[in-house]
Amino acid sequence: MNSGSQAASGGIGGFLAFFILACALWLLMRNMNSRLRSVKYREELEQEQEANESGQGEGGRSPRPSETPIDSGTREQPPNLESLDDTDRSHLTRG
Repeated sequence: MNSGSQAASGGIGGFLAFFILACALWLLMRNMNSRLRSVKYREELEQEQEANESGQGEGGRSPRPSETPIDSGTREQPPNLESLDDTDRSHLTRG
């Protein structure tokens, strides 16, 4: 009854299960990436069509995100901590 000399491993079954799971994950990630790319492409097409319909943009095309101004003044301002009570302020500050 020397149980210390027996090696415990998953064997070929464990390897195959892990390999199948890894392949499934790879296929899912590949599919997700292609779907995200197509959503982004469709979104860009819709923006272009909207710009063409409304007559905005240079030469009938909408500006790309890299061509838009960096500071357009529409950024959301941080909350005014002085106007919040102590319970609200504790969630917004560290410590």
